[in-house]
Amino acid sequence: MILILLFFTHVCTSSLNEYTVDLDKDPYDRWAHIMPKYSNDIKELLHTALKELPFFFSILVEYFGKNYFNTIPLYIGDYGKEIMGISNITNIKLYEITIYNIFYEIFSLCTSSIINVDNYVIHGRNLDFGLFMNGIVPILKRLVIDVKFVRNNKVIYQVHTFAGYVGVLTGMKPYYYSITINQRFILNGGYMGILRWFYNMKPKWNSFIVRDILEGNYNYYQAAEILQKTELVSPIYYIIAGIEYNQGLLITRNRYYEEMPLYLNSTSYLIQTNHDHWDSPYYFDDRITPAINFMNKNKHSYDNMLKFLSTKPVLNILTIYSSIMIPKINKMYGMIQNCSEPCPGMKLW
Repeated sequence: MILILLFFTHVCTSSLNEYTVDLDKDPYDRWAHIMPKYSNDIKELLHTALKELPFFFSILVEYFGKNYFNTIPLYIGDYGKEIMGISNITNIKLYEITIYNIFYEIFSLCTSSIINVDNYVIHGRNLDFGLFMNGIVPILKRLVIDVKFVRNNKVIYQVHTFAGYVGVLTGMKPYYYSITINQRFILNGGYMGILRWFYNMKPKWNSFIVRDILEGNYNYYQAAEILQKTELVSPIYYIIAGIEYNQGLLITRNRYYEEMPLYLNSTSYLIQTNHDHWDSPYYFDDRITPAINFMNKNKHSYDNMLKFLSTKPVLNILTIYSSIMIPKINKMYGMIQNCSEPCPGMKLW
């Protein structure tokens, strides 16, 4: 099976546009070769998102953006310099590019899954985005890219991301681990964490801490511990897969500590959507029941992981892209998803 997957790695290319970001370059210039192609799409995305958000949230986001978010890049090191460089390259206001880079702390959905296959693990994810804002989905699809981050001409990690988004929602450190982020909805959420960040700058931004880990020299257990214990801006689910059989962990986080971790060695697979694994799914969003049924009825394999990610309602109207990662053999494959009609959505009423 390993030989088959290695062959697949060489003969198949991702459907995502592929780029390299050189970490040896000045942070202001790291995205200069990528962003000119995508600046108009980002402008359209920001305009559409603010227009489609519920009025209260739109006013809140724009108010904080114009009055406070210009300062965030000044205090987040190289990531802030990258954001400022992207603002200059695209001629988009700094507060708007900052909103673009922290929006996941406020609104998103996702499905992540880890399965054992032979003597390694496969990590799959669908990134869903656009709750209340269906109009941004096709724009986001135009922004999805595959990026290899290199240092001294060596690939340090690989991510599937949006052009100009400097954090990591879906990433893999070859031969070490892969990490995905799913949004968690609880009352003590992102807005409270953002206010606390402005108060003492102690909480970590969810997607930046993942990039910190991928750039660092951590093993699987050290990476998991950081995700379990670091104070965060917003509640989140982290899903991390290693290179050995049973190395998989679902980390359910509030802003301060972990709640009820779920390990792959305690079950035959891990699946996380956007509700706590110990609770029933939301009445308007039950992706977990059909996801569990699929995993229970089908052999766990690479091909079936691809099929799983393309099966409704795991695939739904808000799905932007799918990723499959196998850290043990340095395999990361991504594709833009298109959901044929009838395509499930979320009905709040």
